[in-house]
Amino acid sequence: VSALEWEGEDGERMESILGVDTMERDFDRIAINSALEHLSENERLLIKLRYFKNLTQQQTADVLGLTQVKVSRDEKKICAKLRLLLE
Repeated sequence: VSALEWEGEDGERMESILGVDTMERDFDRIAINSALEHLSENERLLIKLRYFKNLTQQQTADVLGLTQVKVSRDEKKICAKLRLLLE
């Protein structure tokens, strides 16, 4: 295991090997996964359907047996909760 702030003998840094965008994306992925663990199972499912499966609110509502309006309201609350967890 190497530190992500590794610097080689020739001065080459880990960021240049991996690419800063890759590192930032990986850090974001870790942070999001950590935040998702704080959600209930139903909240995680709604987010999974909307943002990972790219379903519309209506399609998500159909899967979950809810109305589109309920999905919209819940999604707004969950996203606010995630923003707080990611601060």
